[in-house]
Amino acid sequence: MTELKDLGAEESSGNKRGKKRKQGTVIALIVLALVIVCASIGLILTSQKSDHRASQSKKTTKSASEKTEKEETQTPAQPTSILTGLPVTEEQRNTRPVALMIENTKVTQPQYGTTKAAVIYEAPAEGGITRLMGVFEDYSGLERFGNVRSCRPYFVQMAAEYDAVYVHFGQSEQGQAELDKGYVDELNGLSGIGGTVFYRTQDRKAPHNAYTSTKGLLAGMQAKSFETTYKADEHTHFQFASADQPSVPAGDDCAAVQLYFYDNKPYFVYDAASGQYNRFEFGSPQIDAAANNAQLTATNIILQFTPSSYYDNEHYRMKIDLIGSGSGKFLTKGKIIDITWKKDSETGITHYYDGNGKEIVLNPGRTWISIVEQNAEAKNTYYKTIDEFNNR
Repeated sequence: MTELKDLGAEESSGNKRGKKRKQGTVIALIVLALVIVCASIGLILTSQKSDHRASQSKKTTKSASEKTEKEETQTPAQPTSILTGLPVTEEQRNTRPVALMIENTKVTQPQYGTTKAAVIYEAPAEGGITRLMGVFEDYSGLERFGNVRSCRPYFVQMAAEYDAVYVHFGQSEQGQAELDKGYVDELNGLSGIGGTVFYRTQDRKAPHNAYTSTKGLLAGMQAKSFETTYKADEHTHFQFASADQPSVPAGDDCAAVQLYFYDNKPYFVYDAASGQYNRFEFGSPQIDAAANNAQLTATNIILQFTPSSYYDNEHYRMKIDLIGSGSGKFLTKGKIIDITWKKDSETGITHYYDGNGKEIVLNPGRTWISIVEQNAEAKNTYYKTIDEFNNR
């Protein structure tokens, strides 16, 4: 009995141990399950975070890519000349111009370097002749430039509008008086700097054979410590239309204009194909021998009607009054309109206005400004069509 009792005790003790083992196993399984669940949740959360980061990375990459594409398409605008409105380099845009006096008689034809001019002025001088002044922001690569003739006072005032270095070979008494006011930098062929800047050729007789060159101009400006660059934005002169949206005035058709100057008898004929006015004088195209005999052209023509007179006791030296206001004509794209002009001072810019009082808008290219005496403006002749001009 005693043995049976002991065996029963052992069995009872074993059952208790078995139950405890089962309970431990269950608890272990529960703990394991919880660990697995937590681990699964952690993996899911980690995966979501990873996906979010990847998504954000894709968005950032896409945004950066789009930004790069936009930056590539939004390239800096091409600089344009303040004198022509045409594309130029930044260096060319900020080159200080020179204003060169050019003789315009029959014996001086052809001239050299004129097609490089951004703006060309033509004004009457004594004896019925006209004289030209070209404003050049590009005077590079020229070995023969001109020819160069003497100063007249009204040309000094024209040069001052552009802060240009005024280049001339001699001057009238009145021209000297204007130069003595000191508001322009000048290179004068009759000054001590003359031999540095100018030279004479053998193919023409004096005084029709004085020329300068790119090298001579730069040497002269360096010798006189003139600035050769400036901030173009501080010298804006004209308003220009864009090349793809040209300015076409609401005026009459004008295919040609004959100016009253009786020595050179100049005229312009509009070429619709090029949008340019071709220049003629002395019965032939006016050409530039330094540019393979290319004909001079103009995109814009301004006829500025001005008061004129003669200096006291000198009935051959003209006085042209550029300071003040007056009327004129503007031609571009085969159209012509009436305009007015105004200049406030010797160095002030001349502004040109349409019939509504708004400043005229030029088309990109060369502008030709002819100074026309008020008492002779009716002698200019305007032709609506080429046939009308050819049958004149």
